[in-house]
Amino acid sequence: MTEQPQRTYPTILRNLRKKEIVIFDNQLCLCTLFPGDERTIKAIQPWSYYARYSEVTWRPDGFVHLEGRDDFREPDRGKWVLKALNMDGKDYEAIVVAGLPYNLPRGIPVLIAVPVDDPLVVFQSLELRNVERFEPDPAWLGYLMPVGGLESVKTERPAEELEEINKELAELAAKEPPAPTETQQEI
Repeated sequence: MTEQPQRTYPTILRNLRKKEIVIFDNQLCLCTLFPGDERTIKAIQPWSYYARYSEVTWRPDGFVHLEGRDDFREPDRGKWVLKALNMDGKDYEAIVVAGLPYNLPRGIPVLIAVPVDDPLVVFQSLELRNVERFEPDPAWLGYLMPVGGLESVKTERPAEELEEINKELAELAAKEPPAPTETQQEI
């Protein structure tokens, strides 16, 4: 019996910006792209951050251009998937889903499998945005000072999906053994 060759997903990475970019795939550092660099990486797993794109270009205007792969089929990530996007935070922002850390590269959507008992399961998408507003400066009356930070914008799932999540949580709770009483803990 002959073994099928493993499919790879080559992606061309281009840096048109004036600063270097460190390329991560979740927690793994893949390479550093210096200004003007172009590299090809090959993903061997379809759930890799870059597997669904044939080209990724970091443009000088701060945006990321993503060229989708024509023949790509999304892998099964489970029933509940969260689409996470770092809109304009740092180059990478970290979030934790189901106890696992995920690095979100700025401008590249990341699909994350979420277990039904995780609090983020009620959201279909999560966007991290840098928000700046102006507040009165206490040291200089009549002047405003910029105050900002990262804000998460969450989009809830439709009502039908929320009902289904509640059913699954109820089934999960019914399957779990009850917590031991005080007398059982003493023994």
